Amino acid sequence: MIYERGKVIRIDGTGAEAKTWVQVERSSACNGCKDKNKCSVHSGAQSEVAAINKVGAFVGDTVEIAMQSSVFLKTSFLVYIIPVVMLLVGAGIGAAIADKFGFDSNVSSVACGLGFMSCTFIILMLLDKANIDNKSLIPSITKIIYRLYTPKQSSHI
Repeated sequence: MIYERGKVIRIDGTGAEAKTWVQVERSSACNGCKDKNKCSVHSGAQSEVAAINKVGAFVGDTVEIAMQSSVFLKTSFLVYIIPVVMLLVGAGIGAAIADKFGFDSNVSSVACGLGFMSCTFIILMLLDKANIDNKSLIPSITKIIYRLYTPKQSSHI
């Protein structure tokens, strides 16, 4: 499991179907990264993550969210590795067809590479929309680390 810490910033809806948004702090994985000084995450940029609220967290609570390591690795592979592979495949195909059709090899390689990579991003966006309700792919809030208000004072909105 991969654990991160964040703050609940809003809750859309009510009950079990409510989407809880957590503003995630810099990743603990960043501490060992050699490029952390160049990274926007390290410089204070934060991201918002939708999470399943299993513990009844409220807006303002500092929480721990968890995601299966296998899910994280699979999605990272899809988002970072596959587009680069498709860029290279497209560039190779572009260079191969350039000779057959008399096109400039460099232009054809760039055009096909970018085309393949763009198609990959479109397919990934469609896969993302198709899996939007797949709860196994969504991180879960596993515990409340700090509660600013008591539940009676807090709001779900």
